Amino acid sequence: ENDIRNQKETNLLNQISGRNIVIFGCGQRCNSLINLLFGNAGVNIDALTDNDETKWNTSLYGLSVVSPVKALADYADDYYVIANKAHGADIKKQLISMGVREDRIIVWVP
Repeated sequence: ENDIRNQKETNLLNQISGRNIVIFGCGQRCNSLINLLFGNAGVNIDALTDNDETKWNTSLYGLSVVSPVKALADYADDYYVIANKAHGADIKKQLISMGVREDRIIVWVP
């Protein structure tokens, strides 16, 4: 089980190394993802986003939490890493409908 998780983490780091990313979802999965990414050279987290309006204009781990519309306006060329277990597929559809290319969306499943 640890080997599979380590491989998934390595694959994710390879996908986003050298890229700017926005993490979509500010719950438990986001926390574990940020812990994985902090300290890894070549990973630049521009912002966090969430559909929960109560989280907008706050910060988490020193990162701004913005609305999805603002994230796309400010970080249109970023890769979007979805950190939401229950709604990952729906969030991916949402991002595609908002104009994010599918090859720039990663659903994080640890």
